[in-house]
Amino acid sequence: MRVVTRAELLDRLGDTQKAVDYLELIDPSRFRLEQSVDHTLALYARQFAYRGRLYEKLGDRDRAIAAYERFTQLWANADDVLQGEVRAARAAIARLRDRAAATSVKGVRAGAR
Repeated sequence: MRVVTRAELLDRLGDTQKAVDYLELIDPSRFRLEQSVDHTLALYARQFAYRGRLYEKLGDRDRAIAAYERFTQLWANADDVLQGEVRAARAAIARLRDRAAATSVKGVRAGAR
């Protein structure tokens, strides 16, 4: 949880790349699942949606899509109350893919001149 909080703070301070670097350090094998209800796995899943937003901000479309896809995989069977976040991630994936398709069509047209 501290890593995600640090990443959010770094992003707010304008260091988006450092924020992403922190999130990429998260390793689920290091989680301590000692409590009867552990929020660590939920935070782990949600940080992929956050990571997607940060990659978008940095202009890294492919990594943004991959992060959003990982989030939607992890939360595919989430409770109904959480499905809004899954829909938002799927919409981001579609938007990024549409933008890439539009860019490649423009590139083909420019090359045809």
